[in-house]
Amino acid sequence: MSRLPFFLLVALTIFHLVSALALSRVKTTSQVLNKPSPLRVRHKSNNTDTGIIDLSRVKITSRVPNKPSPLRVRCQSKDTDIGMHTLYEGEELVWNFRKKLWSTLYFCHFYWNSKDRSCAVFDRRIYTYHCKTELRVTECYWEARPDGFYIDDGDKWTKINDWN
Repeated sequence: MSRLPFFLLVALTIFHLVSALALSRVKTTSQVLNKPSPLRVRHKSNNTDTGIIDLSRVKITSRVPNKPSPLRVRCQSKDTDIGMHTLYEGEELVWNFRKKLWSTLYFCHFYWNSKDRSCAVFDRRIYTYHCKTELRVTECYWEARPDGFYIDDGDKWTKINDWN
């Protein structure tokens, strides 16, 4: 009977370590160009508490033509700077984090040709009305297109912002 709490403590410690490792990944992938990813970055989140806060994931996919220039995007929160990334058409920028209850905000600045736009990609409104949650993982999928920015609402893509 006295060993049960010890085994629970070990199991929770292992879970915490695995969760912390899963959160420290930021990556870009290329699906259309079939070439090595131009960037593989790791960062540590300041919010790695594995208590009741669920895992969140943001994915941004470039759907803009590469000519005359590919999409450039820089994303950050108050605590974490994802950095500047160049995404060719079909490439994705994906990062995971644990949100702080009702206060996490990630925003991105997008540059394409002569256009630029800054907008929130994860906040309370977006999380509540547009992102899908399954098995304690909240996923927000975005596409940057020539006419604006779209979010996956589950059964359809909804335009959220224009370039201007």
